[in-house]
Amino acid sequence: MAAGRLSLPDPELAAYQFLELANAGLWRKRLFGKAPEPPSPDAVEANAEAAVTMFLAAYGVKG
Repeated sequence: MAAGRLSLPDPELAAYQFLELANAGLWRKRLFGKAPEPPSPDAVEANAEAAVTMFLAAYGVKG
């Protein structure tokens, strides 16, 4: 925000949203026993990249 690259009306909510995006589809499967093994590094990286892309689409300053 200080660098002018993000527009966050509610930074606390945006932080919670980002954490949920970053964990989407990974930890709940482990939590409920649907994924017996931890996600692969590639899966974690792909999930993180998707989370950043979506977060920036919502909160990144356009232009």
